[in-house]
Amino acid sequence: IFSYIDEKFIEIKHNENDTCEDVCTLMCKKLGIGPLVQLLYGLRVSDTKWFLPACGQLNSQQQKYEFRIRFKIPKLSNLKSLDKTSFNYYYYQLRYDLLQSKIDEIQYPRDKNKILGYVVSDMYRKMLEDKCTVDHLKKNYKRFMPRKIDERHSIFTISIAQRKVFDLLEKIENRNHDVDYVKCIYIDDIDNMAPNYLYEEYMGSIAYPFDDNIKTGKCSVKIKFVPFNNSNHSSNSSNSNSNPSDSINHNSNSVSTPGLKIFYSHEWKHIAKIDEIFSILIENNVVKLEIKDQPNIYTIDFTNKLELESFVSCLSGYYRLMFKWTVDLCKQLYSPSLAKLLELKSHGPVGGNFSYNKIIEKSKNIGAHIIRQCEFNYDTYYVDIIQKHIHQPTTYKIKFEHDRWHLQRPEAISTYKELIDVLVDLKPSNSKLYRLSPSEYDKPANLLLCAPTYQLTAKKKLDDLNEIKQIKPQIINAVKDLIINRASQTDCSDGAFSKMRAELQMPNDRKIDVTLKILKRERTDTHLVEFLELTDFWASLDSLDIIKLYGITLRQPYSMVLESSRYGPLNEFLRSHSSVPLYCLIDAAHSLARALYYLQENNLIHGYIRCSVMQVVKYDEDKNLLVAKLGDSGFTKPLTIRELLWIPVDYYYMPFEQMQCVRNDPKADIWATATTFWEILSRGRTIQDDPRSIFANGKVLPFPKEFNQIKDEIYEIMLQGWNEDPDKRFSPQRILWKFMSAKLKCSNSYSEINNHVSSSTHNNHQRHNHADRHHRMNHIDHHSSNHNSHHHQHHHNHNSHTNYQSSVSTDYSTFGSGSKKSINSNQTEDTYLNSHGDLASNNGSESERISNSSQCSTCSDLSYTRSTEPLIRYNGAGSSNNSGSTIYPQNDEDLYHEYDKPTMIELPDRRIIFKHLIGDGHYGKVYYGQMEDNSNNVREVALKTIKRIPNVSEFQGLIRDFQREISIMKKLNHRNIVKILDSIESDASNIVIVMEHIKHGSFLSYLNYNKFLLTREILLKFAKDIASGMEYLASEKIIHRDLAARNILVESRDCVKISDFGLAQLTDAGNYYIVNSARDLPIKWYAPETLGNQKYTLQSDVWSYGVTLYEMFSDGDPPYNGEEINATALYTRLVNHERLSQPRNADDDIYNALILPCWEFLPRLRPTFTSIITLIDDLLNDSGECIN
Repeated sequence: IFSYIDEKFIEIKHNENDTCEDVCTLMCKKLGIGPLVQLLYGLRVSDTKWFLPACGQLNSQQQKYEFRIRFKIPKLSNLKSLDKTSFNYYYYQLRYDLLQSKIDEIQYPRDKNKILGYVVSDMYRKMLEDKCTVDHLKKNYKRFMPRKIDERHSIFTISIAQRKVFDLLEKIENRNHDVDYVKCIYIDDIDNMAPNYLYEEYMGSIAYPFDDNIKTGKCSVKIKFVPFNNSNHSSNSSNSNSNPSDSINHNSNSVSTPGLKIFYSHEWKHIAKIDEIFSILIENNVVKLEIKDQPNIYTIDFTNKLELESFVSCLSGYYRLMFKWTVDLCKQLYSPSLAKLLELKSHGPVGGNFSYNKIIEKSKNIGAHIIRQCEFNYDTYYVDIIQKHIHQPTTYKIKFEHDRWHLQRPEAISTYKELIDVLVDLKPSNSKLYRLSPSEYDKPANLLLCAPTYQLTAKKKLDDLNEIKQIKPQIINAVKDLIINRASQTDCSDGAFSKMRAELQMPNDRKIDVTLKILKRERTDTHLVEFLELTDFWASLDSLDIIKLYGITLRQPYSMVLESSRYGPLNEFLRSHSSVPLYCLIDAAHSLARALYYLQENNLIHGYIRCSVMQVVKYDEDKNLLVAKLGDSGFTKPLTIRELLWIPVDYYYMPFEQMQCVRNDPKADIWATATTFWEILSRGRTIQDDPRSIFANGKVLPFPKEFNQIKDEIYEIMLQGWNEDPDKRFSPQRILWKFMSAKLKCSNSYSEINNHVSSSTHNNHQRHNHADRHHRMNHIDHHSSNHNSHHHQHHHNHNSHTNYQSSVSTDYSTFGSGSKKSINSNQTEDTYLNSHGDLASNNGSESERISNSSQCSTCSDLSYTRSTEPLIRYNGAGSSNNSGSTIYPQNDEDLYHEYDKPTMIELPDRRIIFKHLIGDGHYGKVYYGQMEDNSNNVREVALKTIKRIPNVSEFQGLIRDFQREISIMKKLNHRNIVKILDSIESDASNIVIVMEHIKHGSFLSYLNYNKFLLTREILLKFAKDIASGMEYLASEKIIHRDLAARNILVESRDCVKISDFGLAQLTDAGNYYIVNSARDLPIKWYAPETLGNQKYTLQSDVWSYGVTLYEMFSDGDPPYNGEEINATALYTRLVNHERLSQPRNADDDIYNALILPCWEFLPRLRPTFTSIITLIDDLLNDSGECIN
């Protein structure tokens, strides 16, 4: 077997029946390569391009093979963090291929300057690695020069190249870079120059493609699998190919999508992505691929069996390393090691963090367990099993040697014949075993080594109207497809719905702002059928002037996912934005006219057209743009006197049963539209006078004097709409031109073109205005992020602009010459019309009165208000949130009111998105989330929230602790302290702390599942990290008060960080603090003076640090063996000089010199954290220098 580190063939002894995979394992063991990366390697038959399949037998006639890294990971220099030996091995493989001119995309003499640069880098690496001089390298320069340069050129030419190389080396000789850094630069630069390196190209025959209708039979093609999009590589690579087909490959859009490609008709054509291939079958020399959404089997003929098996093993390998690690695409060329793992029902080297999380997520039963392969040692496995605490599995190590299983326990090693016997021995008493087997749907990140690197970017907003128009209503999965802004929740005036803003996640990394209209849980039983009828009707509508329905959610609570109307009802918006120009008001009325035209053209009846039903979708003051659209009519409910202004006068004296027909009368929609026009031009103001004194008495609403310049056009429309004769009311199509004329009048250009407006051009104006409006709507993109600031500015200043008050009380014009009509009643406008057509007093509460409108009228818009909107809102049965008080979730199934579901908090310059729960404690929860700024930059974060508990005084104490934690953490900046990035406080009881996300999470779990890998040196480095963070806190006069392994987070094997400052306190001048709260306290970590007097000092944290060291060096075991003990009993034991025993992983030096001094009874005798750091350095030096 050829080894690139040794640069020669080495002899490997193996059994006669060993497979290719067995021999690769022997090579990995010999070189020190761990199981985690073993699948990246393969055996290539020497002097060919073909690899053996995993189950392939070595040919006794062919004795030479090359042991190579075969499969490409997204960033090859990242091999260093996966497996240091593999990183070095790949460097030498790459170096060897470059020197032997086996990298097609880098060729001499075309790329001679680049090649000489690589020679310099390689020599510099040798200088750093072996501490040699330039003079030494001069004597051995031929070992670093590519073969073609040495073969093709004279001594004179080579000497010129040598001088260039050594001149550069002398310039950088004393820079002392890290050798791994030099290797990374070398690897990444060649990968940039030669992105196709490691890709395998094959020859085969396929049936002529369907798009070639002339030819029949089969044609020869080139075949390759491209795992990544190479578009980000240097453009140099496109000019560095050794053959025309490769050149076309890099310049063709057909290969922009990674996957299986064929080269046919002078271009590379895409066949399938790796996850679209379901299975592979081999028959003779034919490969048959079953591909998603392709009705026929895709077949490729090969002439060479070795080439065929190499191709199939290439696809199978990438499938496992990119998509499903536990699945062999081709059962005929299977992986023996995978078959063995599946037989044992063991996971691969998934790592303890993945295993623990899967156990907690899938089964919290005592006895639940996972078997997993060790990441670093062969024939070694771990069993993670829940034995006592349902949230804390325990890890055991087992080895398979000499056909026996060996279980390692602290007290002894036990041997078993079968694996099941090991599990039975570990089974907790009085419980069963629950094995969690590996699944093809597991997605352990550390096994999917070739999966494309996930770029954390924000989705782009979809704002192209043509694309949005193509979206058809669909069933939406609320959990997967919606990110909900719960702070925007408001109740709708009908009492049946509430509304929230949200984002609908679309394919191709896009999103759409939406409004959720949620059917309240207590209304489900009585209104579900009507809700489905409403959504069915609204799904049939397709007009730019009507709020679009994107879909519905059918999991309780039921909701309509509607086009975003973040500014809320038009009447409320106009009252709070009194400076909206006339042009925008006419545009809103014009939109309503077009909506009515659409409905009547399609024989559809709205039934409840009101200004409060129209929704403001966009507003841009600078561009004079107001987009308002007609919303849904809501549920059918009893009519009240307040509705009379929108009801034709001919219905006033009908019997009740006939009066209800107003909702099915298209002419009634016209009357209601006319009144809504008046509402719009009156800026949403209400009428104080009794509605019965107007139309019933032959009067009409007066035209707003503020806009007399357009009275001729618009008031005529209103009067036609209020005509008592239904047949004389206006036709929606025929009034559209009048709105065009009105808009021209109020525009700046009116004076120049007024004389040219005629009836013959009205239709042209109509089309032009609609196109112009469509154009302006398409050009409002990022302005939505500034909506809130515009709204609040206008809301505060509207009194200085208005000519009217918020309500109107005035004389009304007489409508026509008909006699006056009257309704003699002294009831209020909220009175119901009873079944006899009479007026009935409403004695019910406000919450019992339900109008037709389903739109929100309790607030002016849906925008986020940081100072007043709670982050947690819930409206249970019979509850109201109008008081502004926070009502907490009563039902965990409510997916709109739990942080466990996707939700977001919107702020003026950023958004916080909750993803999923990662920690659940007694007093709070921690979520994984993302923080996006307005430039679409995204950062992973941890989001800490507080739980509400029944005890009011205790809850108030928790809030104080939370607020104190924020104030303290904001001041801190240290490598070993978790950083707080933001804090959000909507009210006194709803607080979120936004912290940096620490990848590996809890140190306590990390100690458990990695206990067999954590050496003395690693643990001491962790101890130093914690001491460094605590030294920094002491310098800031901060007492942590809760230092423990559970409050340490693991960023990497090289760094841990201190978190959870909920109990931390700033000390006074005497460097101590007396606690006054009665909260549950972690007494087992507390010093005697704290237990006796509740006095905390900086030295109290040193005592807690000692207990944390006990946890560290005992694999996370709880102090005092987890026994229940009260503060008095513990204090007595400490006074009597009882201390925690020596941890099993701490030697005498660590226990006596480092841990015990932290537990001196007198605080002044305990070491400082500065002296602890010095002591740890001495202990590390005593261990000797570790050389890899």
